[in-house]
Amino acid sequence: MSPPQVLGLAADPANGLPQDEILYDNGGLNDYALITEFGRQGDSRGPDTIQLVGELDDYVLGASPFSSTQLAISVDSNGNGTFESSDELIGIVQNVHPLEITVLQTPEVLFTFV
Repeated sequence: MSPPQVLGLAADPANGLPQDEILYDNGGLNDYALITEFGRQGDSRGPDTIQLVGELDDYVLGASPFSSTQLAISVDSNGNGTFESSDELIGIVQNVHPLEITVLQTPEVLFTFV
């Protein structure tokens, strides 16, 4: 089973997605959102943001376990700031490299928090 591709579906009660709940948070590496075509400032398709519950410190950003050139977003289950087996992969962003300057210096521009 391949992960769902997310193309702009916002968490909103009107479309059946809760705004205060983390989605894809109980299947380890088997259930996560695959975010494709993520738009940036200046892109013809952007800018996009990813909505997360809580704050940036609740998550670990790093390389996807499937491709080191894709950004992985994981819930930091133990709060240590490092991805470990107890952390939950919730999303992979295909066209965002985990070592690019935006991710390393100002990751908050990629996200909105509720």
